[in-house]
Amino acid sequence: MTPTTLPEPSGRLSRGQRKARRIVFRTGIGMVLLLLLGPLLAGRPWNAPWWPGRTEVADVPDPCGVLAEPARRLLPGVTPVRDPWERVLVKQEVCEAKNDAVSLRLGYEQWQWGHLKSPQTGEVAARDRLQSLMDRAHGRSWDPVPGLGSEAYRDKSTVLVREANVIVRVSYSDTRTQPAGAVAEAEHIARAAVAAIRHR
Repeated sequence: MTPTTLPEPSGRLSRGQRKARRIVFRTGIGMVLLLLLGPLLAGRPWNAPWWPGRTEVADVPDPCGVLAEPARRLLPGVTPVRDPWERVLVKQEVCEAKNDAVSLRLGYEQWQWGHLKSPQTGEVAARDRLQSLMDRAHGRSWDPVPGLGSEAYRDKSTVLVREANVIVRVSYSDTRTQPAGAVAEAEHIARAAVAAIRHR
């Protein structure tokens, strides 16, 4: 039996070799895309504030700027004090003015897109936070406030408002004023505070 002579290598790949190379190349590209896009998609980018159609608030104003006029009127001679802080997913700006008879406080909480542990919009986080604040106030009765923010509630001395991904909290107590007058003043300040918020 005469042994078969193999052809001399021509330097060109056979059809099967080319096909195998294409499969390996495409598989590699697919793996790289999966590694890159997997974490991004897991974070639900459509919930991010930069996604088209989102309505999150760009930034919150200085609460002491909003509180300046009411503080001059309600607490003459008292300078409001600002207390900002920031942690993961939330930025808070608080301003307070008080004396022995009057306490006036305005706070903003700006909730961010949660893209790691619990992917959600800042708006959903703010809605959950508002509900939590109301649930924690045991024994307090919250009445809806129509025409204020995305949703708003008040009790005898506090007004809570959600505007998109921001919580506005106004509290006002005055031993010289009837509770009805105090909550009306708190609502007035809350409306000014919401009007000062800037959307994207």
